Formats: sequence, structure tokens, C-alpha cells
Amino acid sequence: MIEAERVCNEKNKRNTDRLVDGVEKDTYGAPLRYHIITKHPGSTIDLKKATWTKVAANDANGRAQVLHLFKPLRPGQTRGIPDLAPVIDSLKQLGRYTEAELMAAVVGGMFSVFIKTEDGDGELEQLTESATNTEQELELGNGAIVGLGPNESIEVANPGRPNQAFDPFVLAILRQIGTALELPYEILIKHFTASYSASRAALIEAWRFFMSRRQWLADRFCQPIYEAAIDEAVAMGRLSAPGYFSDPFIRAAYLGAEWVGQSAGQVDPLKSAKADELLNKMGVKTLDQITKETTGGDWDANHLQLVKENTRRTKDGLNTTVSSDIGVLEPEDQQNDGDVS
Repeated sequence: MIEAERVCNEKNKRNTDRLVDGVEKDTYGAPLRYHIITKHPGSTIDLKKATWTKVAANDANGRAQVLHLFKPLRPGQTRGIPDLAPVIDSLKQLGRYTEAELMAAVVGGMFSVFIKTEDGDGELEQLTESATNTEQELELGNGAIVGLGPNESIEVANPGRPNQAFDPFVLAILRQIGTALELPYEILIKHFTASYSASRAALIEAWRFFMSRRQWLADRFCQPIYEAAIDEAVAMGRLSAPGYFSDPFIRAAYLGAEWVGQSAGQVDPLKSAKADELLNKMGVKTLDQITKETTGGDWDANHLQLVKENTRRTKDGLNTTVSSDIGVLEPEDQQNDGDVS
């Protein structure tokens, strides 16, 4: 695993039509070599001793030696763009705004009493602990009493804190950030305050994005590594696979794999189970698909385990029948959200 910053031009050379940010390309734009520095460019270690290693993109047989993972957004793109690049400025400004509001709230929470005297002898300064009244410095404090000199006065400024527009403004910015990242803002801030239907719609929309990224990662990263591991095992004789290297179709059959990750969360598991049961009866979904979507497991393994458990329960005289007369529980917040059951 190589961090992206370590792929860079040797000795900070300028980009050319054949060398772009550490990626050397041929006349057609395909990567030939990757220039990788031995140390991170931002490291505090002496970079003068750092060297660059050129790694060929493919070996003599045309097999990939480097997996360059990025999502191309336009033809001819050489390097990837960070996911937060479209919203990095908004995030920075949001951080500054939050810090400014926090500081204003802290200042607004301080209450100081300013007392003006005719002679300005400053005897009231002895009562103060956190406040000072000198020619160089005058500070606000928590419950401070500050004496003023002759011809000095103070005007009370109302900071207007807490700012009532703070929360709506931050949520508006987060909605824009979530849209740029293809994420509902409820998922972005992990806070669900809407109805059952709105929360479920947000989860479904986010899961579509997660599934597309998961499939992309499986195709570009997991599957090539899996194929390389099987190639090595067959070549070294650890696995017996007749016709593996002689016929590409046989090799493809051996390497066929389905990558199943973590299942999606469910707002109302009982409703989802009823829907899966109906879709299974209609022939739309198989039990294997339902198992993978619900738990991410394997139906065949579940079936064997269930047979084993039911056999033992029957042998031990336990009731193995599960009642199907289960009522559907309606969420409390669904009663008024316009849903029709």
C-alpha cells in the first residue's frame, strides 16, 4: 500500500505530456511506470537522502503490477481527485464560522460591572480577580468588577448570543455538502429527526451510493488481488486446477467470485422481513439474495446449520415450529407521516 503523495515526479520536476504527478505514460496515455519516493514528501526526515523507485505498470507478460485506484471523471485523467475536494472550501468556512460563534458565545457569557468614579482613585480594582484596569490592558471576566478612571465610561454591547440562526445555517451548509458527496445530510451528521419514511428514504439513497462504491472497490482492488493469489497458488502446485493456464474460459470459471460485504441497516426489520417474504413468494427474490441483503451471510451454510439445529431440537423433544401469526408493528412516528398501510 503506497500513500498517494509518495507517487510524485523525481526531484520535483515539472509535469510533461509523458510524466504527470509521478505517473509516466506512453503516447496513448496508458501508464508505463510509477515514480515512488522512499519517504513521504511531508516527512520531517531529511528528504535529501530520499530516492525514487520506478515500478513498471505491467510485467513482461502484460499482468498488472500496480493497482492505481481512483475514479476518473474525464477522459485522459491521470490522478484521482479527493472525495472532499468539491466541498473543502465549504468545510473550512464552516469551521471558521463555528469557531467565531463559539468565541462570541463565550464573550457574551461574561458579565462585568464597570463603575465610574469622579476622582478615579481605582480602589475598586482591589475587588477584582480576573479583571485588570491598567493603561495597557482592560479585559472582560466572569463576574468581574472594574473601576474606571475620570472621564471614562462604558457602553454595554449586546452580543445577541446564542445566535438563533446558527443551527439553520449550519444545516443548510451540511445539506449542500451532503449533496456534493452523494450523501443525505441525515447520514452525514448521523442524526435522524424526520419521520420513519424520510429516514428510511435517506438510508436507501445512501446505501445505493455505498453499493456502487463497494462494487467499484471489489472490481478494482479485491478481485485482482484474489486472482493474483490464485495464479500463484496454481503455479506453485498448492491448488489443483486442470486447464487453468491453458484455457482462459476455464481460468475465468475458476476465478468467478461474488463479493458480499456488510448488510444494510433496517429501520423496521419486521416490515422488511414481510416484504422479503412476499417478494420470495412472487419469485422476485431468492432466499440466497434475501440472506445476503439481510445479514451478508450464505444461505447454504445457514440451511445446513438450521437442519442441524432442528434435528437436535426434535431429538431432544423441543418444539421447532415457529408461529407465522406475527402482527406488524407500526412505528409511532409513522402514524402521522402520510403513509398508507
